[in-house]
Amino acid sequence: MSSRMHQAVVASALTVATTAVIFLAGWLYESRSQSDWGVDTGATQAATSPATTAWPTPDPTAVAGLVTSLGAINPELRYGSPELKAMLVCRDIRRGDDAKRVVEKALEIFGGDGSFPLSHDDGQRIVAAVRKHVCIEN
Repeated sequence: MSSRMHQAVVASALTVATTAVIFLAGWLYESRSQSDWGVDTGATQAATSPATTAWPTPDPTAVAGLVTSLGAINPELRYGSPELKAMLVCRDIRRGDDAKRVVEKALEIFGGDGSFPLSHDDGQRIVAAVRKHVCIEN
C-alpha cells in the first residue's frame, strides 16, 4: 500500500472515529444532564418529542459560515468537527433549555478539554453562531 493511500485510510478511520465519539459524547452528556441536574422525567419526555429531536443537517455553506464565525471567536474552535458540536448545541436550543444553560453547555461542548480558554462572552458568541448557521429556527 502506498504511503498516500495509507494516509487516506488513516484519515478516513479518524473521521469515522471522531464522529462516533462526538455522538457518543452527546448521548452521555444528555444522560448526565437528565440524571445529575434533576430534569423532570415528564418534561424530558415532552421536550424530546420527534418534533424537537430532529438533528439539523447543515449544508456546506452553513458549515463554512459556522467555521468562519467560530474562527473569529477563537481559531482553535475551527477544529474537531465543529459542525457536530454545533448540532449538539442546536439540540439544546430546540429543546428549549434556558439561555444561560445553553451557553454553559456550549462552552463544555466546544472547550471541554480545557486546552484553550473560553469566556462566558465566547459562549454567547458560539451560541449565536450556531443559531445563525446551523440551528435556523422557524
